[in-house]
Amino acid sequence: MAEEAIRRGSADMVSFGRKMITNPDLPRRFRENKPLNRPFEDASLYGGNGAHGYVDYPELG
Repeated sequence: MAEEAIRRGSADMVSFGRKMITNPDLPRRFRENKPLNRPFEDASLYGGNGAHGYVDYPELG
């Protein structure tokens, strides 16, 4: 959808919020057409419970 919006001219730029948080390698996943990680459903992703979320996401091999 992002590529289509830019191609149509209805957007100059598109941002990704939660998808980027749970997929720090998002540009690579898009480029290689790989599946996205499921968004973390708990608040510890945003701090408070140690290294959980951003640092332990399933990365591409």
